[in-house]
Formats: sequence, C-alpha cells, structure tokens
Amino acid sequence: MNTFVFFLGMLLSYYIYSAYLFGFFPTSYFIGWGGIAIISPLLAAVVWKAKDNERLAMILPALPMGLMLSLSLSIGLFYVDLAHFEELIMYVFLCVVFYKNPKQMIVSIGLSIIMAIIICISPLYFSVL
Repeated sequence: MNTFVFFLGMLLSYYIYSAYLFGFFPTSYFIGWGGIAIISPLLAAVVWKAKDNERLAMILPALPMGLMLSLSLSIGLFYVDLAHFEELIMYVFLCVVFYKNPKQMIVSIGLSIIMAIIICISPLYFSVL
C-alpha cells in the first residue's frame, strides 16, 4: 500500500507541477505511469516474497542487471562490443548491491546475461543513442 501511495503522490505532483509551470501535460505518459502505479502493490508483494524464496532472490536482481548490461554492450550475431563504459560500471555496482552469497550472484549474473541478450534481440529494443 505504501508503494502505491508513494507512486501516486509522485505521479500527481510531477504532472501537476509540469502542467502548471510549463503548460505541458503528456496524457499518454500519465496513463502509462498511472498503470505502473496501479500495479506497484502487486510488484511490491513479489519483492516481499523474494526475501524468503531463494529462486525469486536469484531472478529479481537479474532484471535490472540485465537491463544495465544490455545498455552497456552492443550485442550482435557475431560480436559483443562495449558501447557505454558508464553503464558497465553501474552493472558492477548492481552486482555489489545485490550480493547475498556466491551461488546467488553467479546465478544472477548468468540470468542477467541471458536477459541482456533477450533485450537486445527483442523487436521492442530501443537504443539510447
């Protein structure tokens, strides 16, 4: 419940602020972030369960780690190239933050590599540059 109230408050205050100060109100973004705010209690429950579930504790850290890895590397059919060193530093930082034990970290790193490949070959993949 706290996450829902937090996200809802942040969402409303940001868009009221931008509409009042700049006369700018992107409705599609508001609806998109509103949907994320609505499902945030469900996602918070999943994260809460991960504290007692070893499998979830290995899978959940791999999601943001995989995103950072996909942003730092250019992955093609026959190559892997370091595109952004800063994102790789953030990936290492996430590894340190999410470290629980060696087994969990090895599995999380492996899953993050798989996640990075999936993100890069996805048709919905976007390039930052």
